[in-house]
Amino acid sequence: MAITSSLDLRAVLDVLLEKIDVFLPYAVVTVTLVNRRTGELEPMACRNLDESEWKAVIARRIRLDKISESDHAPVMILNAQTDPRSQQSEFLRKNSLVSYLRVPLVAKNEVSGFLTFFTKEEHAFSAEEVKFLTTLASQAAIAIHNSQLYEEMRRSNKIKDEFLNVMSHELRTPINVVMGYAQLLKDGALGDTNSEQATAIGTIAARSKDLLDMINSLLYATSLEGNAISVHPYLFSTLPSNYPKGLKPLWIVGISRTPT
Repeated sequence: MAITSSLDLRAVLDVLLEKIDVFLPYAVVTVTLVNRRTGELEPMACRNLDESEWKAVIARRIRLDKISESDHAPVMILNAQTDPRSQQSEFLRKNSLVSYLRVPLVAKNEVSGFLTFFTKEEHAFSAEEVKFLTTLASQAAIAIHNSQLYEEMRRSNKIKDEFLNVMSHELRTPINVVMGYAQLLKDGALGDTNSEQATAIGTIAARSKDLLDMINSLLYATSLEGNAISVHPYLFSTLPSNYPKGLKPLWIVGISRTPT
């Protein structure tokens, strides 16, 4: 299905609403999702509405712990302009929206939001329609859930990379100081040392260099993960004279740092 072909949340929602608009005869479709960090229900995307105006009038907020069992089932309202359950009657009247069907987006047995279908005339959604739209919502919920997980992973990786970058830079300063003093002692700038002390100083300098190399490797790996360094293969232009005949040329990996 097209909506599962991307991990970008906005792209998933845009494709979903575009396909619905093409194949289903409903005037307006909206998507609201539960914010995983705050637990609030937030307007995310809509079709055939002024999105900024729609988002501005959505006042309802639902905490995750307040979502009841009834929210796991579709809700149909025949005339949302007069029904007391409707919370945006004035907005609906302004946009000539009458009936609606709200279908939960359920992934991993949790309601992650709602897909709502509006019509401009009174329309009693049939059992077949409800079943079909519920199936559609189930597929959309999986794609949305995967997109949200991907966004969370990217956010977590960014925080991790920032932490490692700062930590690595902070560690390099004291290690360089240790290496500097070890070199002064080794050179006798701070007084004579006996053979045992010289051996110990050499060990301190060597181990400090090993630690500095590990920190530099960590910074390098962080740069690779953060795309600060690009890796690209290219064919070796000139083969060595003793290269075996009949073998395909090897790929050589080129590494370059992206300008900042």
